[in-house]
Amino acid sequence: MPEVFMTTKRTGICVLCAVLSATCLLTSCKQITSDGSGVTIDMEGPQSPGGDGFAPNGSPDQDMDTIGDWEVPEEIAATEEDRLIFDSAVAEHPDKKYELLGSVATRSNKGLDHCYLCRTQGTYKLVCVNESYQDAVTYTGDSDLEWPGKGAADAPGSWSAAESTSVTDGIISVIDKVNGSAEELYTPVIYLGSQTVNGTNHAVICLAEPRDPVSPAINYKLRLVNVYEGADGSVSINEIKDLDMNLYFPAT
Repeated sequence: MPEVFMTTKRTGICVLCAVLSATCLLTSCKQITSDGSGVTIDMEGPQSPGGDGFAPNGSPDQDMDTIGDWEVPEEIAATEEDRLIFDSAVAEHPDKKYELLGSVATRSNKGLDHCYLCRTQGTYKLVCVNESYQDAVTYTGDSDLEWPGKGAADAPGSWSAAESTSVTDGIISVIDKVNGSAEELYTPVIYLGSQTVNGTNHAVICLAEPRDPVSPAINYKLRLVNVYEGADGSVSINEIKDLDMNLYFPAT
């Protein structure tokens, strides 16, 4: 057989082998175990949350069932999407009658847990709703908000829930005076109620941020500010409590 024909044939076989090898490398990688067997690992990348794929580092995703920390948004006013999620979840429980006041926190939990502040029959409630990776929404429970007016008797001198939870200019002015001496800066977001004494005690949920943040990414917190306002306009802090969602909905 002519030498030229043999050379051409060998060259064609080498090219074909190179193409096949490159194709195999692009689609899969075979790891040979100690017993000589092979384990083929898909190299197409991680699947979407909820799948059986691998994390970007090539190891099984261990975070799928991990419950994250509650995070407070910069704005807690309920959006249209919040209302759709909330209404869809509560619709399965017709005995639950809530007035949605705000979306106060979220955390990862096989999707996303939403914590909503609501009011029902004069009582403030925190309501938890889970939104799964498959966009299914589930009502998971509620808990009474701990505030000075919880369980207060309807009598003169007792705490009373606000008719409107909107923050007025007067409450903004009161919190501005609190900011003059507090270690954090507070922005009032929901007015809970008041108590008439020799002056007025106010209960206000505030968004708290560091006075001197060390990072551009601010880790917001919610505080329940109980503040006294005197008849002369003076202001003094009765109590400031952390509104910790883990106390209401712990990771289980």
